[in-house]
Amino acid sequence: MFPSLGVEAVKLFAADRSGSALAAYGLFIDISLGITGPLIGGLIESFGIEYMFSFTTVIVFAGFVVCSSLNRKMVRGLATR
Repeated sequence: MFPSLGVEAVKLFAADRSGSALAAYGLFIDISLGITGPLIGGLIESFGIEYMFSFTTVIVFAGFVVCSSLNRKMVRGLATR
């Protein structure tokens, strides 16, 4: 998933900015991993491993909603051009 989303992110920018786009994409992936690792660890420590699965399901669904919303906005923006 990581490489395919990176390809899509780079397509949104001009060829002369593709390196910067890929670097920014990699940075945000690193930040998200740096946040979610300790967050899940704290959740497991506090509530037990069985809550990890329901928590990650909610987070994945929230990510899906955000991605769907952004996609709809992008499609609408392309339609008005």
